[in-house]
Amino acid sequence: MPRIRFPCAVLVVLSCMQWLSACDSHEERCSKGKAAAHAAWEAYLAKLEGQRQEAIAMSRAARTKLEAEWQSKLDADAREKANALNEPNSGAWWRTFNATKQSACANYPKCSELREQMADADDRNGSIAKQAEQAKAARDAISKLPGEPGAALGAVPDDFDYKAELALAREQSAAAVESCSGLPAAAQ
Repeated sequence: MPRIRFPCAVLVVLSCMQWLSACDSHEERCSKGKAAAHAAWEAYLAKLEGQRQEAIAMSRAARTKLEAEWQSKLDADAREKANALNEPNSGAWWRTFNATKQSACANYPKCSELREQMADADDRNGSIAKQAEQAKAARDAISKLPGEPGAALGAVPDDFDYKAELALAREQSAAAVESCSGLPAAAQ
């Protein structure tokens, strides 16, 4: 009969060990929640960085094309007008040259289109940079858990390009806040 008890006892001990190992402490759950939230914010930031690089490339392409195709034409028109109105290479000549060159692009639809593309890409880059800054603040707020993460978690505005990634980061952050609640701030 002792043989029958031994396998049962081993099974009971193994079951208890598995059950105990499956139960994380409150600190471990907090740490895992913070890691998951941090990873989700990093994934979102990687998407934003890719989008920012695309905006930079679009701006450079438009600028390069503008310079290659229109620079000499605009310079010639501006030089002609500046020469007609002012003494060459005087301060007034340079002011006329620069003002004429800036406004001459409006006379050519393709030139205006390239300038608009460049401005749109630059604006998009600025918008993405602001969004990334707010997302980094939210990511960094997670490291302050347990404790108060502050307003940074809720400060990231909606992103319709990467809605799923942002939603996951917010969800993981909320889970981290919940899993860390009740721990003293020193238990980081």
